[in-house]
Amino acid sequence: MNLNFDRVLQVGMVVRDLDQALDFYTNTVGWGPFTIFEDDQGIKYDRKGGTPYSGRIRVAVTAWDSKPCLELIQPLSGDNLFSRHLDRHGEGLHHLFAGLVDDLDVVLPELEKQGIRTILYGPVPEFQARVAYVVGERTRNIILEISDRRC
Repeated sequence: MNLNFDRVLQVGMVVRDLDQALDFYTNTVGWGPFTIFEDDQGIKYDRKGGTPYSGRIRVAVTAWDSKPCLELIQPLSGDNLFSRHLDRHGEGLHHLFAGLVDDLDVVLPELEKQGIRTILYGPVPEFQARVAYVVGERTRNIILEISDRRC
């Protein structure tokens, strides 16, 4: 299976303090503007075939344009993929948004046959999309986000 992703669309990072991260990336690096929102993960996301993740996250994203989008994620509460990553690895890279596929329901089982497991799956209504985070030895243990824009 070749997904034909031609570039990284987004770099997702976990941070402890979103306001401090925004100050740095906006005023020192010059990136932005950012759109900020809070998300109730416990309602919108769950592990495929498992227990729902819990907690809230605060997110800031740059516009989707010709350069990769930057997504900064601050876990606010609960036990979820982002808070665990922050606890285990500290601040920094969390995932790369690799691209869009026609149908996650077709692609995810094919990836699983290759040892790439789904660790997050669910709808994101504000973006009219479904997303999945996948990871495995073949991804070099880097989490990849894929979406099919079906919601």
